[in-house]
Amino acid sequence: MIANNIKNIRNRFNYTIDEMASAIGVPARTIAAYERRERTPSVLFVQKLLQVLGININWFLTGVGDMFVSDISEYKTNEEGDIFKAENFGKRLSSVLCKNKLTDRDLSAMTGIRESRIAKLILNTTEVTTDELVKIKNSLDVSVDWLLFGENTQQKFVLSDNEIIKLKKFLSNL
Repeated sequence: MIANNIKNIRNRFNYTIDEMASAIGVPARTIAAYERRERTPSVLFVQKLLQVLGININWFLTGVGDMFVSDISEYKTNEEGDIFKAENFGKRLSSVLCKNKLTDRDLSAMTGIRESRIAKLILNTTEVTTDELVKIKNSLDVSVDWLLFGENTQQKFVLSDNEIIKLKKFLSNL
């Protein structure tokens, strides 16, 4: 899906691989490798898509929502104007695990991510990959924006799949 989404972005902007690479500041061979599924995009690449092209991270990683964010100014930036990196990712992941009464081992079983890797993510001693981010998002049903930035910018009025199921059950009982 991610490879197709990169192609969709290029088509939407009428970019060649070289033009997209120039626009977001990454080597063309990197984008080509992503499209051929030879490499997985880094979180930094995803952040550049958001910052430079206004691409909705949730859409890019999961296919859910609109391709573009409605207002990029909702994302916090540092003094240089760069969108903050996922520096507190580990704290947010830990809080989700605590809230759901899950252990690192539970999350490992749910996602297929090694338990030792999850511990490193929680301690912020390593950066999360896009594959891990998608697995965690899908397993814990949390917003990618919140995991990365601590904000629910695009998810303010969107219900999760579980919330929709609960709402349908509730409404059917009326």
